[in-house]
Amino acid sequence: MFVRTWIVGVAALVASCGDSGAPTSSNVTPVTPPPDTTTPTPPTTFPAGPKGWVQGKVSGDGLTNVYQVFIPANYDPKVKWPVILFQHDGTSRGSDNQKQLLIGLGPVVKAQEATWKAITIFPQTDTNEPLRPGFMRVGPAALDSVRMHYNVDPDRIYLTGISSGAIFSYEYLYLHPNVFAAFVPISADICGLCIATSSTSQRDLALMLANRMPKMGYWQWHGLTDSVIPVQDARDINAAWKTVNPLVKYTEEAGVGHGQAHLQAYADPALWTWLYQQHRGQ
Repeated sequence: MFVRTWIVGVAALVASCGDSGAPTSSNVTPVTPPPDTTTPTPPTTFPAGPKGWVQGKVSGDGLTNVYQVFIPANYDPKVKWPVILFQHDGTSRGSDNQKQLLIGLGPVVKAQEATWKAITIFPQTDTNEPLRPGFMRVGPAALDSVRMHYNVDPDRIYLTGISSGAIFSYEYLYLHPNVFAAFVPISADICGLCIATSSTSQRDLALMLANRMPKMGYWQWHGLTDSVIPVQDARDINAAWKTVNPLVKYTEEAGVGHGQAHLQAYADPALWTWLYQQHRGQ
């Protein structure tokens, strides 16, 4: 395995939300979306670069986080490639650069390394910092680094996450609605206190988000027996989002709890067929 380490400077941390996936009004500062300036301009040509699993680091504000990127075996730097950014759940935090590969999308990519079709990014937030600033800082910086080193198709950048990783991805989308062609949240609801002036209903939050990105592909997955995030929250999000974009998809998994919904989602070939068909702005 060829290993390369990249160091990426990042902006100041956003407000902390604590270690749980359920922020409270006392420890979350709402954010106002700025103009959507996305990433530095990538180079016009790219070197061949390493393939397989590549390690990287994100440094800034006295903190260093790690991530891994999978580069497909047939990567060609002359061709624009789709990218998937995966945001792990709260159990995968650390600094070993391994735990984020053990559940969710990691095992799926490992099982299909020879045929996997997308550059795939696996950031890891650290146990020494609260969840929210970690997810808001590491994933975006890792994506920026990949875009500078590999030939990425800007119209086929996809976001997915499970549990906390998906919850805080909604805030990332709110701040940067023009980056992603599609979003696949699993076992998540929307953190209203992260993106609004006060806690509001899931339906209202979904409408606010959907109206900022009306053409983005969206496929939501949730377990019917989820005891952490009520299935009704997912249903409300889906119903509201569909009023803006009737093409959005929702899958509710019978007999599945909070920590299992991703197993069926990522194992479903229909998800990947649909995902690779999504293009930004279409």
